[in-house]
Amino acid sequence: LTEWREDGALAYDIRPEGWSESDRRVYLYIHGGALIMGAGENCKTMSLAAAKNHGARVVTVDYRMPPDHPYPASLDDCMVFYRALLREYKPHEIIVGGGSAGGNLAAALILRARDEGLPLPAAAILMSPELDLTESGDSHQTNAGLDAMGSLMAANLLYAGKHDLTHPY
Repeated sequence: LTEWREDGALAYDIRPEGWSESDRRVYLYIHGGALIMGAGENCKTMSLAAAKNHGARVVTVDYRMPPDHPYPASLDDCMVFYRALLREYKPHEIIVGGGSAGGNLAAALILRARDEGLPLPAAAILMSPELDLTESGDSHQTNAGLDAMGSLMAANLLYAGKHDLTHPY
């Protein structure tokens, strides 16, 4: 595990046992944590598991979070490392993904990359992504009281800062 700093953003570069430079695939893993938790040691631990499970190089973004750094800081940090990986890998060699908040940021990264004219990654792994920050979709209503997570609205509002929760990013 190596710390990687680029344009003020922080990531960890994990190359599992048996990995070699000839392995032309990389997983840009974005940690979960309701967009407000999961940094530091938690980020490292989650990504070590991802590297072991996938047997691939994993670059995990230890993105900035609110209250000090509301949107778009987290997404900006993810974009820094996506651009960095594009200098080293072809788009079809890059997978982006994460769970919960990481799934949100992975989806937002793909939309923003498209809008900025960047090549898109080969695939996305969105595990239980937190995509509807307004919590207005049917599943939020249907699963009210059943979902152990409950509402994340307080975290969503903290993350969004002064931005509209309906913004596609």
